[in-house]
Amino acid sequence: MGLVTSDPPGNSHLIPYLLHLSFTLSCTLLAKMLCGGTSATKPATDETQRIADAVKAELEEKENRKFSTFKTVEFKSQMVAGINYFIKVLVGEEEFVHLRVFQSLPHENKPLQLSSYQTNKAKTDELAYF
Repeated sequence: MGLVTSDPPGNSHLIPYLLHLSFTLSCTLLAKMLCGGTSATKPATDETQRIADAVKAELEEKENRKFSTFKTVEFKSQMVAGINYFIKVLVGEEEFVHLRVFQSLPHENKPLQLSSYQTNKAKTDELAYF
């Protein structure tokens, strides 16, 4: 038995092509959802309303007031070791709050966490990392 030094028969010439294709696809996917970066702003969904509703009582306690209006308007998300949701919520006629809510990974089985929030926001205020 000697050492084989030639390329094995078959499609070994495809390896560089497949590596390039894999790299290109990875870059495309990363451009759409960067770990650590926030997504584009999106219209609120039933899911973001559910997330905001889950932390409403905690926000009311911290702000020492009740919100009769509590409607999500838009959101961004950020992939970390879980997901940070940045949610713009209408809480009055012209009054908004921005919420940052953390959702842990499913296997951790932890409740949603109100990480931070900003009050006295207007409809035109951009939803940004805070």
